[in-house]
Amino acid sequence: MGYAEFASNSYDRKRQWVAKCYPRRKNVTIWADTLASRLIIEGEKVVAVEVIGKRKKVVRARKEVLVCSGPIGSLKLLLLR
Repeated sequence: MGYAEFASNSYDRKRQWVAKCYPRRKNVTIWADTLASRLIIEGEKVVAVEVIGKRKKVVRARKEVLVCSGPIGSLKLLLLR
């Protein structure tokens, strides 16, 4: 038998949606119901993300891209070029 501590985004024993937990900031845009299909990399820097929602679109980043697709989805995006 062992013990492990896990970080989770839950409140009142209910799992919380990341977009609601993340603080509202003017410099952060959260896209819900959208699938990131690939990262567009120039040199060693991600400059845009290709997303599929109602239509396919390329979204360019002004400064940085934060990938939050879970342990498998984030790795998949980083491996797809």
